[in-house]
Formats: sequence, structure tokens, C-alpha cells
Amino acid sequence: MATRSGEVHPALHGLYTKCTEGLMEPTTAELSATLEVVSKDLSPVYLVLDAMDECSEAFDVLKHLAHLKKNLCIAVTSRYLATDYDPELLTEIVDQLSEGAQGQFRWVDCQVTVLERCKTPKSMREALKKLPNTLEETYTLAIERMSKGEHVKDAGQLLMWLVYAFEPLSIAQVTEILAVDLEDQTFDPDMRSLELVNGTYDILDSTLITVNVGKVVQLAHNSVKEFLTQTHAEMHTSKVFKINEHLAHATICQTCVIYLLQFNKEGILPEEEETFEELYPLGIYAAEHWPSHMQRLDDEVPSDHKTAKDLIISLLKDSSQLTYVNWIRIRAPHDGMWEESYDPTLDQSEIQSQLYYMARLNVLSIFEHVLLEKLADVNSQGGQYGNALQAACLRGNKEMVQLLLEHEADINAQRGQYGNALQAASRTGNKDIVQLLLHHKADVNAQGGEYGNALQAASRTGNKDIVQLLLHHKADINAQGGEYGNALQAACSSGNKDIVQLLLEYKADVNAQGGAFGNALQAASFGGHKDIVQLLLEHKAGVNAQGGEYGNALQAASFGGHKDIVQLLLEHKTDINAQGGKYGNALQAAADIVQLLLEHKADVNAQGGKYGNALQAASWIGNKDIDIVQLLLEHKADVNAQGGQYGNALQAACLSGNKYIVQLLLEHKADINAQGGYYGNALQAAAISWRQNNLDIVQLLLEHKADVNAQGGEYENALQAASIQGNEAIVQLLLEHKAM
Repeated sequence: MATRSGEVHPALHGLYTKCTEGLMEPTTAELSATLEVVSKDLSPVYLVLDAMDECSEAFDVLKHLAHLKKNLCIAVTSRYLATDYDPELLTEIVDQLSEGAQGQFRWVDCQVTVLERCKTPKSMREALKKLPNTLEETYTLAIERMSKGEHVKDAGQLLMWLVYAFEPLSIAQVTEILAVDLEDQTFDPDMRSLELVNGTYDILDSTLITVNVGKVVQLAHNSVKEFLTQTHAEMHTSKVFKINEHLAHATICQTCVIYLLQFNKEGILPEEEETFEELYPLGIYAAEHWPSHMQRLDDEVPSDHKTAKDLIISLLKDSSQLTYVNWIRIRAPHDGMWEESYDPTLDQSEIQSQLYYMARLNVLSIFEHVLLEKLADVNSQGGQYGNALQAACLRGNKEMVQLLLEHEADINAQRGQYGNALQAASRTGNKDIVQLLLHHKADVNAQGGEYGNALQAASRTGNKDIVQLLLHHKADINAQGGEYGNALQAACSSGNKDIVQLLLEYKADVNAQGGAFGNALQAASFGGHKDIVQLLLEHKAGVNAQGGEYGNALQAASFGGHKDIVQLLLEHKTDINAQGGKYGNALQAAADIVQLLLEHKADVNAQGGKYGNALQAASWIGNKDIDIVQLLLEHKADVNAQGGQYGNALQAACLSGNKYIVQLLLEHKADINAQGGYYGNALQAAAISWRQNNLDIVQLLLEHKADVNAQGGEYENALQAASIQGNEAIVQLLLEHKAM
């Protein structure tokens, strides 16, 4: 109401002043009087009071509201308020529940739920005499009540879902579940239950479930699940409510697939996922989880297993049929997880074979059925992993791999992220599958894929047994290619000394070039693996070899902050001023090892790299460590050296948001108006920075006579930079200093 008044209402301002400008709390009478005065000027005023049942003085509040001015429209919401029992009966209830509880709050909660059904004091006293002694007896009585009700079949089905579903269920999803006819294997939207709009208490006993404010249906307590899965199995009512894990997963799987079979037309899926979930609340769950429920089935329930399997085959029998296509459009399988995308217009050419998806989902029984029925081409190519064989290798499913090989899958087919099946199996570290593939004449030196070859993949993964196996089968130890260039660099990157030692014993070239780190020594240095660095140096690794992202081993170790490795490399006569790599030289890449490098005569003003020189790098990268900047300045670093991404050290410090480094650079005569770099000058860099409290830096620069209207850089001038960043305080400050 205050905001609708256009300005602060005089009555509200008066109350604020009276309460010592907000330091004192107003009384109820003062608040009420102010409410009446403010509401007079507005019509109508809607006042909504929610959860009145949580108010200890609810009736006093209602009485007070009744006397307010009539231009107030008042709505009050509340949960059901329990009957106002007479004191004597209330005492009996409290005494009985306290005595029977034996410290179990859950037991009391269940009994209160039962007592709430009693309509008269007489019926309540009779119920008090029949209270069950234990929580198990309470749940048993609830099951027996449901077994005598008219919704026995629905209750049993919902209990299975509530115990074994992988996600909590909404009321909307429960409605869909009950509209699935498992006997006729159909989904009928007309069978959706209207009774579920406000809950499921007519079907499931309220002592067993809870429906929260978000309309999510859950078991009321963990003890309910324990009872249903353990104690209930021994009861006579278990014949009515059959709740066992295998039956539940079979039932849920069937329900999901039946639900998906309705999507058998082109254009049936709406454009937006939110709309889809509104129209088909069970759709996403069914698409994502039927394979997981199928995985949990085995031969203990062959009839249900067969029914579920037959339904799934009807979904998968033809990769071009719309039920299969639309399932993938709703949620495409992704290594047992799911692509976070709903794509109702996904082209059929982008949809992979049934074998490929079953391999990725690791659903062996369906995979075998699809294979035996020849529903898909065993060598069909496509997808992230190229084919079903590579996907099965990645999932580590030896039985799938064996089945595919028996059905003449091309063992050396090239495609996908890992190039071939052998590299995929080597990457996941499954020795049995690697052995199986080699037995079937897989090409041990096949090139391609992320790791170039199987040996590099195994070396990166760190599985010595597979590396040994591949070497035994004549893997080329120095084969080049892949992310790490060769197997030795891959092993050094992962820090596995045993594999490095093994590869060196097999005559791996210690100085082979290529890959992300250029050579093995740089990879080990970057990773901080001192024992491997020592081993490589003992095998004559070139300490000054150039190449890779960090140019040389010293720069890689410096960037990683591995002081002990830097010391070791220096002892082996590394060129401390070698140029190249991402940071130009080791000094730029260093953090807390700057002192060590300087002691070994590093050139403090060496130029090159992303940041141009060490001082600029420290002003940006080391923005939380002023000691590095101080150290470089003490060693005569050129405070005004130009170059690099930010032009000079001052601009880098302004962007990083470190006022103390800016102050230090200015004290050392940094040119405050020097031009160059991405942001043109220091003031523009400070104005655009996303760092907190950069107002102080802008103020500091202006005090040191920064040219407020200097032109150049990405945003042309400081005022425009601050405006784009939306920093009102800096804009105001610049305007006060005559920015134009």
C-alpha cells in the first residue's frame, strides 16, 4: 500500500518518526491505526492472511479484522483446525498418547491422524482404548483398512511406485499412473481420477503417506518403507498388496512403456518442455527411467519380466517408427544418464540404432533381445561413441561385447570419441574386455580417437596391467598422436610412476615431441610429479626442450607453483630465461617461487607472452599477493614496460581490482595515462572491472590526475565503460570530474 501511494504516506512516516526512526517496534494498536489511515486513500485494498492455523491468537486476529474499514477485502486461508476439545477429554488424549509413545514421535503422529477421524467424544474415547501398541501394529492396521477398501488394486500399485520409484511423485503423476491399465496395456486419459486433485487419502491410508504443499506424494516416514519391504512380506495381507522389489520394477517399467506408446504420431509433442510436462506429467519420468527399472529385473519373476520385455520390444522394434523416435526426442539416452534436452523436432537421421542406445544404457536383457531378433544393424555407425561395440566397451559390459562379436561386429571399426573399441576399453580400464578384443584380433596399433591409440589411453588411465597386455601384443610404444602425443607423456600427465618406468624399460623415447605438453618432462613438471621428473632426467630427458602450452618444463612447473620441481630443474641447468609458451617465460608463470627464479638471475624485464612481462602478470595473476609485485619492483622491474594483453602493469592491476598494487605502482612512478592494451588506459580498465569496490581505485586514479576523457581501448573512454558495466557510483564520480 505504501508503494501504491506514490510516495511515503504521511501516516506511515509519522509512525516511523514516532518509533525513533525505526529503532523501536510499533505496538499492534499503532500498526492497526496506520493501516486504517493508509487504506482510506486506496480502493480497493486486498488483504490476504495465509496459514492462519499457525497463529496462536487466530480468533483474536479474526475478531480484530472484522472491525476494520469496509474498503478492505480480506481473505483468510488455513488448514483444517482441530475440534476444540473440552479440557477433560484433551487431558485424556495427551495422557494416553504420552504413555503409549515410549519416546516415538512417529507413533504419536499416526495416532493423531486416526483420532482426527473421530467425530464425537464417545468415538474418540473408544478409539483411545484401541490404540495399537507399536508402530508396526499401526501400519498393519492401515494396510488392513486399505485391503477392505474399494481401491485395493490402485493402492497396491501406488505403494510399489512410492517405495521403488527413483524420484518423488507429484499428484499429477499419480493421476497418470492410475490411468494406465496394465491388463489391457493401454493408457486412457479419460480414466484420470478426479479424486486426486486434493490428495490420495481415499486410496492410500494417511498414516502411510504425506502430500506436501508442492503436491508431492511421499511415504510419511522411512519406517513405512522398512515396514512395507520387510515386515509386510510375512503378513497375510501381503497376498493382497504384493510389494517386492522385482515385481515393483516390472510393474513400473510396464507402466512407463505403456505411457510412452501413446506418442505414436508426428507432431504430438508440443514445442516447449514445460507444456509437455503439463500435458503429460509422467512423460519425462517414463522416458528417463524405464531402462533403469528394467535393469533391476531378473529371472525370479519370469512372467512379469517377459511382459515388460515384450512391451519394450514393441517400443524398439523399428528405429523409424514414431514411438521409438519420439522416445528419443523426449530424452535421448546418455551413458545411463540423460541429455538435458527436449527436442520434439529432432531429425530421424540424428537418432541412433536401438543397439547403440541399449549399450549406452547397459540394459543387457533388451540388448540381447534386439540383437537376436535382428532389429538393428550390428555395425550401424553414429553417435558420440561411433557404434554399439565401442559404447558397450565403455560401459564395461563384457557380455554385450561378446554378443556383438559373435554377431560379427566389426572389431576395428573407426569412429566416435575413442576411435575404436580397443581404445574405448583401454580408457575405461577393463582388462577382461581388452583381452577379449585382442583375442578377436583387434588392431593394437589402430590410430585415431581422443588418445590416438589404445596404449596412450591405458597409460593416461593408469592401468598398468592393460599397458603390459598391450605391450605384450606388440603395441607401438612411440606411436604419435592423440591429446598427449604419445603414451609416455600420457603416463607422466596422470602421475603414474610405475607405468612411466614400464614404458621406459620398453624403450619409450623420453624426448618425443608433441601433444598438449610438448614432451613428457613438461607434462610431469606441470602435474607436480617430482619423482617422475627425477626419473625422466635420469633417462636423459632434455631439460630445455621447447614446445607445448607452457613452452618448456620450467615454465610449466613455475605456473603450477611446484617449487621443489623448479629447484630440481635449475640444478639440471635449465635455461631460466627461455622464451615461449603461454606465459612467455618462467618468471611470468611463477607465483610464490619468484624469489627463487630471481636468485638464479631471471631477467625481470623479459618481454613476451600473454601478459607481456612478469610485472604485468603479477599485477593481474597475483592480484592477492602484493609481495610478488613488491619483489619485482625491488629487482628493478620496469614499471612502465609496454606490451601484453593489458598494455602495462597498472592497467592489469586496475582490472584485477587490487587497490594496494595500484597504489604501489603509482608510488613507483607508473605512468597513469599510458596508452595501450585492451582497455586503452588504466582508468578505463578500473571503470569496467567487475571486481568489488573498484570505486576506490577510480578515485585513486583521479586523485593522481588520470585523464578522465582519455580516448581509446575497447570502450573508447572510462565513462562509457562504467555505463556499460552499470556501475552508477563510478559514472557519478566520473561526471563529477568533468567526464564527457
